[in-house]
Amino acid sequence: MSDTTLALARRLSHEQPISGEALAEALGCSRAAVWKHVAALRELGVAVEAQAGQGYQLAEPLELLSDSTILDALAAFASDRERDEAAPTVSEPQGPEHLLEALEVVEVTGSTNADLLARPEGAAHRVALLAERQTSGRGRRGRQWVSPFARNLYLSLGWRFEAGLGALGLLPLVVAVAVARAVERVGLADHGLKWPNDIVTPRGKLGGCLVEVRGDLGGPCDAVLGVGLNVRLAGAPGTSAIDQSWDQLATIIPDISRNVLAATLLHELLRCVHRFEVHGFDAPVPGSDWTFAEEWRRFDTLAGREVELIVEGPGEGALERGRCLGLGSRGGLLLERDGQTIERLAGEARLRPGR
Repeated sequence: MSDTTLALARRLSHEQPISGEALAEALGCSRAAVWKHVAALRELGVAVEAQAGQGYQLAEPLELLSDSTILDALAAFASDRERDEAAPTVSEPQGPEHLLEALEVVEVTGSTNADLLARPEGAAHRVALLAERQTSGRGRRGRQWVSPFARNLYLSLGWRFEAGLGALGLLPLVVAVAVARAVERVGLADHGLKWPNDIVTPRGKLGGCLVEVRGDLGGPCDAVLGVGLNVRLAGAPGTSAIDQSWDQLATIIPDISRNVLAATLLHELLRCVHRFEVHGFDAPVPGSDWTFAEEWRRFDTLAGREVELIVEGPGEGALERGRCLGLGSRGGLLLERDGQTIERLAGEARLRPGR
């Protein structure tokens, strides 16, 4: 999108109309050009109303992401004296908000994950990248992630681990726990996790995580932790192509702020990834009353229920049925079937119909 179209989006108001003449003067273009930029916003799914003799007005509030607003909200966690439970080191003296090296917000990109992965080794360490819109967002098994403009949250965090690839098998579960804790912190209460890393509610899928890692078995390696959350997806272009039930935060929290949500998600991601790096998945942390394994069990929506598992890897696409027994020691899905218990490390699980 052009800079002028973005500037128009920032100028328009939900509360009162602004005349085409005033917009043209503010944007330094003709009134005809204003109309073209309004049309461009509408193509992105932004509902702009035109009122004869009055001008243009947003049909609903539009909150664009702001790096300064997000950083201010992130700093507020420190002012509330919420210290990181992962025992910060001397170089990271306060808490998770101090672990962040850089925060970047872009209007449009193909994929925030792909952008961070394209950087040189180590260059994305502790860098958070958010986008208003993705044109090539990806989910599990190569699915397209519908990523309309200024409606949801698309965030990727880079992290360089000194440990090798073999030590990061549980990292996707850590990211999923961080997301579940974040949306709980902003007021959601009826959500859970569907193995391996979907955030769901009784109404459908709320979000997902995509962790991509590159490096050596012996380390170091770079990880990019991608998170997509539906905030105000209803009415956006492309939703008709979604092939599963979905939910959005605005249904339960109508006045939710995307900037506050971004800060809350970053806070939890930073503290959880650092905690995992220092203490691992199962180990208790001094002064803390939870572990990742316990948090996963708290949010687990599949444990004890009959499930179907679409196998990935060898036997790709095969369907296995059984009762989910929770997480295995390697972070896989424990499946009880035919009197045996097996751990599946890759696949897509879903509840069996009618169970």
